[in-house]
Amino acid sequence: CEQLLQQAHSVDNNNAEPLLLLSSCRLSQQRRQDALVALQQSYELWCHLPPLQRPSFVFRQHTAQLLLELEEFSTAVVVVDQLVEEQQRVAETWCLCALARLRNGDSSGANVAWLA
Repeated sequence: CEQLLQQAHSVDNNNAEPLLLLSSCRLSQQRRQDALVALQQSYELWCHLPPLQRPSFVFRQHTAQLLLELEEFSTAVVVVDQLVEEQQRVAETWCLCALARLRNGDSSGANVAWLA
């Protein structure tokens, strides 16, 4: 699996998906630092793109979940805020928003997100 993800990334090094999957794989192997490096590389490939050129909603939601698990709370807030702005009716995203804000030290923002 790992070799296939690295091969996929080498074929198209502008594709963030293999890096996201590698991050998830590393996390399941309890290699947190390696997971964080892969996740940061994935995020850097798309974070500055215009909204219509960013990866899918589900991809970015998974990114936010991994950011939270890896304790990258401020970046998670940025990703989740974009998701909420795009689709306000997705309950899981509001929960992620509340959790990201709470873990980032914004308890009032977490309350607003939770009650939304």
